[in-house]
Amino acid sequence: MTLQYRKGNDIQTTYVDVTCADHQSNAHNYCFLYQGYKVLFEDSGILTTRGIPRFKKIYRISDNGAPFMTRWSCYVESYWQCQSGIEIEVIALCPKHAWSLCDSHGGAVKQQVKRADIRDEYPPSESELKQLLEDGIRSTHCYPQDRIPIQHIKDTLFFNRDPNDISQVRGISEIGSITYPVGLRGDLSLLGLVKARALVGVVETLKSMVPMPSTMVPPTWIWHDLQKWNLEKRCKLCSQTLLRQVCVLSMQ
Repeated sequence: MTLQYRKGNDIQTTYVDVTCADHQSNAHNYCFLYQGYKVLFEDSGILTTRGIPRFKKIYRISDNGAPFMTRWSCYVESYWQCQSGIEIEVIALCPKHAWSLCDSHGGAVKQQVKRADIRDEYPPSESELKQLLEDGIRSTHCYPQDRIPIQHIKDTLFFNRDPNDISQVRGISEIGSITYPVGLRGDLSLLGLVKARALVGVVETLKSMVPMPSTMVPPTWIWHDLQKWNLEKRCKLCSQTLLRQVCVLSMQ
């Protein structure tokens, strides 16, 4: 995870790496995402201090692929927002638009691991990997996990229910922005509620937004006038998200 936040007049960048070598539990799914958020909210001390939030809002930016844009990932983020009181907004762009600082950091991590493999002729252990990354890459904090406690995570999130009981979110891979209702810290009564709206992946199109018809009450729809858009710049992966209805979905 790559975190950027303002401290005074400066933008700070911090990298939080969560690693796990246990092949029985380290699948890249919502359980791993939960564990990553746990590290971020509880173990790192970056977002909270002794359980007290240090920030009001997080913008989580990624592409729209799994595991970042699924009904379970939304449920995980809804859970951590309820627990922490820190608002989370998801900005999900289609893959070709979603290059981020995480990509460059991932390249640096791979270089460090490759050098260690060549030098020592064997993969580094979890403790060695932690030292390797924290010493070799500036502002990096590594949190090795012996295993991902899958059953404990499911019990915590779903209260012994079947995860498949969580409602589907129609067109979730095409949704541009997701937010969760804000409540008191530790209040789980809003767990599983998602508000979704459409965004256009190409930034230039936002300049062509037209006034909403008087018969429409915001925020029911977001309208874009394609006639004013330079069609040569249009991304075919984004065009299907135009004029998608804004809706509030219950995942409970």
